[in-house]
Amino acid sequence: MTDLPSRYRRHGAIIDTNILLLFFVGSFRRDLIGQRRTEKFVPEDFDLIVSVMDYFTPVVTTPNVLTEVNNLMPNWIGPTYFEVFAQGIALLREEYTPSKEIAAHPAFPIVGLTDTGIIQAATQGGYLVITDDWTLRQFLGHAGVDALNFEELRFQNWQGR
Repeated sequence: MTDLPSRYRRHGAIIDTNILLLFFVGSFRRDLIGQRRTEKFVPEDFDLIVSVMDYFTPVVTTPNVLTEVNNLMPNWIGPTYFEVFAQGIALLREEYTPSKEIAAHPAFPIVGLTDTGIIQAATQGGYLVITDDWTLRQFLGHAGVDALNFEELRFQNWQGR
């Protein structure tokens, strides 16, 4: 991994859907990590994303990412989760781009609404993107947008650089 984290520490980072879902689930109940919708993660990944989110200022999201996180939550979790979700949303900077502008972007037919919104927000705001989506990661690289895959953070044994 390059010095990307240190270069973006004060510029901020956009956290993609699955990783943000991990953060919210772990914030609610750590023992749910590794179950439905977070099966590819372990509790230590929650610690990692908390450390990463503490490192960057601001931590950025988009309305489309938040909607996906909301929709991925199992419906049996209940209202207490949504209190934690609301508290977590308050910690994030939300960047909004109208959907018709996102749909006009050349990436839209390839990666869709949410990921194109991430590309636009990262480009316009100068943010690093942190994702677990290798396709998005590769597309961002080709588009000249700096990004890290969550696996890269795991591999480097992130420790709040």
